[in-house]
Amino acid sequence: MFAKFLRDLNAAFDPIDTIGDAMHKLRTLKQEMKSAEELVTKFNLYCSKAGITRSGDTAIGKDP
Repeated sequence: MFAKFLRDLNAAFDPIDTIGDAMHKLRTLKQEMKSAEELVTKFNLYCSKAGITRSGDTAIGKDP
């Protein structure tokens, strides 16, 4: 019962447009005080959530 409550609570705060949210985070991603490793990790995470795949050295975006 409590586990269902936690799932419902977390789902209530999920972005409605996951792909759009990830694309926005990609557009506004800045290194600031992050290490290069942390920046690349966030970049790869946002690409994955946005549905962007990598083919060789070329980033290819899927239409939502």
